Amino acid sequence: MNGQEEPPEKLEHDFGTAEEGTLGEASYVVFNHEDELLDVRGVKKNVAIEMAVPSDIAPHSYPEIRASLDTTGRLGYFEGNITILADTVLPIVLTLAGTVLPQKGEGPFDLRPGSMVWLDADRPLGQVQILRREQGPMQILAVENPSERFSTSLETVEEGKRWVLSIQLVESGPAGRASESVLIRTSSPNQPELRVVVFAALSSR
Repeated sequence: MNGQEEPPEKLEHDFGTAEEGTLGEASYVVFNHEDELLDVRGVKKNVAIEMAVPSDIAPHSYPEIRASLDTTGRLGYFEGNITILADTVLPIVLTLAGTVLPQKGEGPFDLRPGSMVWLDADRPLGQVQILRREQGPMQILAVENPSERFSTSLETVEEGKRWVLSIQLVESGPAGRASESVLIRTSSPNQPELRVVVFAALSSR
């Protein structure tokens, strides 16, 4: 194409990690290998992603398609597909993946080493310390764990100041990979909820 080197086709994108409330950015390169204009008939998505797809793609061209994902209310790892429907070729499937982390925040509680835990056969137990930053009485009111993949237990190390949340992989739980959130309710009006994202992987038995 006028002696210009073609870039590699890019149909997959993993934006790594993004904090909840920010945009996960993605870019793709789609080739039209045909000798005819490619007429785009529509786009199907199973993720809430904003993207501008051209209405047609010129012969032997390779436009870049940029997209963004609003991560508000979406925590943990996810995968999604975007399907471009054209008139003369098979559907073009783009994939999107990434991990959304809880907002760090500056409230009265601190999570150490962080708000993420990985569990698998080699690391079946994870722990998160919950530390009180500010003065005044603070309490952990409840720990809500909806998962069948892991169990949780909370230990008070120092009353009103320090706790340890233990997260244990359940060997009899569902096989496969998944990310789920543990909700910690507190007595603080400034930070009534804390979230820990747990990535659990269990092999098929």
